[in-house]
Amino acid sequence: MTTSTQPNPTPSSEVPEAMLNRMRYYAEIVSRESTPDGERRMFAERLAALQTKYSLEEWQLYQDAKATITPQVRTRIFIAPSGHPLSFDLAQLANFSGQLFNVKVHFNGMLSRKEYLQGYNLEATAMGFETDLLMWEATFTKIHLYMFEMLSPTVNPDLSFDENVYRFHRAGLTWPQMADVLNAYLSRTSADEIPQGWPTTVNARDGKLKRSAIRVYKTNGETYAVHKNPVAYRKSFANGYVGRIVTRLREAIDAVRSTGSDLVLASKYDVVKTAHSEKFGAMSHPNDPHATKPDPMGFLDGVSAANKINLPTNPDPNANQNANQNAKGSSEIAS
Repeated sequence: MTTSTQPNPTPSSEVPEAMLNRMRYYAEIVSRESTPDGERRMFAERLAALQTKYSLEEWQLYQDAKATITPQVRTRIFIAPSGHPLSFDLAQLANFSGQLFNVKVHFNGMLSRKEYLQGYNLEATAMGFETDLLMWEATFTKIHLYMFEMLSPTVNPDLSFDENVYRFHRAGLTWPQMADVLNAYLSRTSADEIPQGWPTTVNARDGKLKRSAIRVYKTNGETYAVHKNPVAYRKSFANGYVGRIVTRLREAIDAVRSTGSDLVLASKYDVVKTAHSEKFGAMSHPNDPHATKPDPMGFLDGVSAANKINLPTNPDPNANQNANQNAKGSSEIAS
């Protein structure tokens, strides 16, 4: 049996700059989600032919710090409503997941109490290469909304009353908070639109909410537990969720990362960080103004929730296009 060896890729410095620019242009067209399939195939074939001619791997197109394709900027990415107690955790989720996808994220005066009182929403600005930004935005939107759904659920009329109470209890809401949310929904819903079997008003003190929650816990084979400190529970849930999500994303990215490309991929994130620093200057991340004592149950529930969400098993929208496209989040989390 004979074995074949791959030729050593030609360093990009040995390829004419004009040809590198052409290949970068082709790669960018191929990677865009908006590119029609026919056009994508045509430019993919042209790119593959040039790569073969010059024995050049696609990741080497981005090897130089001053590559022709420069990082792009996204602004006003919604993170959390004004004053939301989990703003810091959601910002951490955006920051850490962004680094895994080679995207640098910063925030608008992040988490200042003054800005909370003035009614500002927490928004982010992100910088990265176009395909990295697309993949990060799609993934972050999913994990961001799932965390909101778990910790800030709204009334779902397609579920039973008991199931809604169960969701609210799992999110760490107190009985009075649940009653407020449910009564607000009932007050703005006409009598003929209120789901069958639902009460027309909710009392936080008559014990019915607790019994509703316990019924669903028993049906699910789960143990009902009292949240002695709902605020601490929610914060710890968020901490466990964010930490586990980041770990899962890193594992998925490592699984598709090409052997030997680590240094080049880390270099790609360095390009983004340098461009970000040149455009926006130094950014600081203050401490969490809503920090609480940890709640072990909340932390474990957050980890459990993070294990249930379906993440991309291959965080690369163009997995058949060599190592640069596998780089959608290859660098280790950096400070």
